[in-house]
Amino acid sequence: MTINNESLLSQDANQLCQSCGLCCNGTTFSHVDISKNENKTLKSLGIPTELRKNGTQAIFALPCPKLLDTQCSIYNDRPKICRDYHCRLHKAVKDGSLDKDQALSYVKEIKRLKSEMADYIQKYDLKIETTCKDPLALLSLWSEESPKRAVNFYDALVRLAKNLQAKRTTEFLSEEDLTFIDNSLKINDIIHKHMSKSNTLKAYQTLSNKENTQEN
Repeated sequence: MTINNESLLSQDANQLCQSCGLCCNGTTFSHVDISKNENKTLKSLGIPTELRKNGTQAIFALPCPKLLDTQCSIYNDRPKICRDYHCRLHKAVKDGSLDKDQALSYVKEIKRLKSEMADYIQKYDLKIETTCKDPLALLSLWSEESPKRAVNFYDALVRLAKNLQAKRTTEFLSEEDLTFIDNSLKINDIIHKHMSKSNTLKAYQTLSNKENTQEN
């Protein structure tokens, strides 16, 4: 591979990243772990963070409030984990094993499916946040006392997988439920194959594989 080709592929990979934003907006991850020193910097930039109990690490929940559409507005001051992370899609475009347009088609498909799923998610009083104001809410996500709250997309899929698993033990799932499961499975499959490990893929595979036929 020539230097010119490497440069062009690197540009393609960067353009993909700037057109995506899924790792920053709460789709593929629920939160970001940062160091104690980074915590001070990000707080000064207006990002709500909290120290973990160990006192040496901090956390902020996604979507990142400094994400403007798909662009990072604090790019030069972004945390180390953000600097170092590149999804498999980005790496594949950069090494030339995947065309940029094909990579973008995966991103567009995830965003299309998310749009279709929005009404179903809101039925459960899970309003998807576009700017996170509650950095530690995800840590008490499964608390019985935890009030219904705005969540990121990642959190919503985790919570609804549990809801649907519980519902299936007492009643038949509706066509709307099954459509949501199918779309969740499609999203998680794309993420797992092309971006990063999906922790909710197995749950939706299980939900999809179980029979849902009502006895006559």
